[in-house]
Parts: sequence; C-alpha cells; structure tokens
Amino acid sequence: MKENAMKNREMLMELKKAKSIFKKLSDIAYEIVKNVFDDYCTSIDDLIVGDKTVEIVYTYRYNYCDSVVVPIEWFDEGFDYKAAFKEMKRKEAEEEKKRIEAERKRKAAAKKAATARKAKKEYETYLKLKQKYEKDMK
Repeated sequence: MKENAMKNREMLMELKKAKSIFKKLSDIAYEIVKNVFDDYCTSIDDLIVGDKTVEIVYTYRYNYCDSVVVPIEWFDEGFDYKAAFKEMKRKEAEEEKKRIEAERKRKAAAKKAATARKAKKEYETYLKLKQKYEKDMK
C-alpha cells in the first residue's frame, strides 16, 4: 500500500510557510480594517477565505472581537479598496433609500385602501338608513 500522507516534519515545514503567508495577508487585512471599517482595530485574529469573499476577524479596543466580510479582490495587489468601500456604502445607501421609499408607498397604499373601505362602509350605512327613512316617510 502506497502512503500519500505527509510526514510530521513535512507538515511542520508547510505550517512554517503558512505562518509567513498568514502574516503577510493579515497585514493587508489590518490595513483594510483600520482604513475603512474600524480605526480602533488592534490585531487580526483570523482570515476565513470563501470563494468570493474573505471574512476578517479582528480585535479592537479592550479585547473586543468583530468581523467584516470583504470581496476577495480587495486583497489583489494595487486594488483601491478605499474607493470600493465608498462604492459599497453608496450602493447600500441607495438600496436603503429604495427600501424606505417602497415602505412609504406600501403604507400610503394601505392607508388609501383603509380610507376606501371606510368610505364604502359609510356609504352602505347611508344607503341602509336612507332606505329605512324612505319607508318610514311613506
């Protein structure tokens, strides 16, 4: 049987390489967090890499922990993450504005429908009373 598993010493050497890679990427993550999300960031604790995003887990003031999720391209060399952050915030504000407007329209439609129901009920009451008093007048 052929053994494909790495030996302990080989795994240690890979771990040593991975630590230097993590250090470099955590330095980039620190700059991203410090410059656009939280200027109280004190350290990067973990990087959770997905297919399209990276979750940056960091510590800030008094050992509190938080995380942010950024697109993976923010780690590309020369990428302007500050401009990307501004664009992201602009889109979020635009979506919030649309949501508020939709909610306002929904409430206006509900109010209009309630007013129409009330008017219909009043008119039906009017017709019943009119019919009653017309009978009484005859």
